[in-house]
Amino acid sequence: MDDILEYYRPYLLIDFDKYKNHVYRVYLNCVQMDKNADNHQRYALASVFHDIGIWTNRTFDYLEPSIEAVLSFMELNTPFITPEEICLMINNHHKVTPYHGIYGITVETFRKADWMDLTFYLLHSSRNRKELRKKLKFYPYLGFHRLLLKMALKHSIRFPWKPLPMLRI
Repeated sequence: MDDILEYYRPYLLIDFDKYKNHVYRVYLNCVQMDKNADNHQRYALASVFHDIGIWTNRTFDYLEPSIEAVLSFMELNTPFITPEEICLMINNHHKVTPYHGIYGITVETFRKADWMDLTFYLLHSSRNRKELRKKLKFYPYLGFHRLLLKMALKHSIRFPWKPLPMLRI
C-alpha cells in the first residue's frame, strides 16, 4: 500500500498524509470486520484506489477515474485478483443502502468500512472504541473530513444538479 501511495504522492501533494491515513483506517476497518486473509489484498487495493480519482483527475466525480487507475495497476501487478470485484468495491463504496450482489462479502465490507471512517464511526457505534482509538493514534484524521467537505461544497456550487455524484442508492 505504501509503494502505491508513494507513486501517487505527486498528485496528492499536501493531502498525502490525510489520504494515506484514510486509506489505512478503511483498510483496518475491513480486516477487523472480515478475518478472511484471502480478502485482505483486495481490501488493500480498494482502499488505496477508491478515492484517488479526486486527485488524479481533479474532480469530485471520481468513481470512474478511480476505477480506471486501479484497472491500470491491476493489469500489470495483480493477475490473480478479479478486476470486477475491485471495481464493484470502488463503485459501491458510497452506496447508501447495503450491497447485495456478486462479491457481496467484500463489496459490503468495504462499503461499511469507508462509511465508518467517513462518519467518524457514528453509524457503526457498536464497533470496539478501543480499536478506533488505536487506529486514530497511528492514523489521525489530519483534517481529511474538512477537506472532503470543502471539495463537496465547491463541487455542489459548480454542479448544483449533481452535488454528490459518488452517492449510490
